[in-house]
Amino acid sequence: MKLKHLVLALGLASVASMANATTTAVGSVGVGVPAPFSGIAAPGSFNDIFTFNLPTNGGTGYSVINFPLTIPAIGSFEGGNFNSLLTTMSLFSNADGILFNADDILLDSASGGPGSLDLTWRASAAGSYYLNITGIANGTL
Repeated sequence: MKLKHLVLALGLASVASMANATTTAVGSVGVGVPAPFSGIAAPGSFNDIFTFNLPTNGGTGYSVINFPLTIPAIGSFEGGNFNSLLTTMSLFSNADGILFNADDILLDSASGGPGSLDLTWRASAAGSYYLNITGIANGTL
């Protein structure tokens, strides 16, 4: 059985407050083809949601990785860094494609980071799913 790997490179995660989540539509994901994406976060907590569709028997693997980046001072630019502490990653099925209603089912979650989170889920029925990723962007930029 082939596993579909959805790779999430969130070293610089999308900015959002815990109350106002940022939602990114990834679209349909094929079996055996990674679907990487990333974003940039301002300092503070974030709660990012990534929606996607899986084919039948599309078992999945997810990795969220922090890529710290330090930018040195150059001329009048004082420099600084980007960094995130990853807290949780949760996988939900979402039968009707509408977020946060009664049909959303928590399938699995990973927690503890702080540098990366990994999650693997068995082959599933075709349909809509989403990942909810939380953490704190604690860089200076």
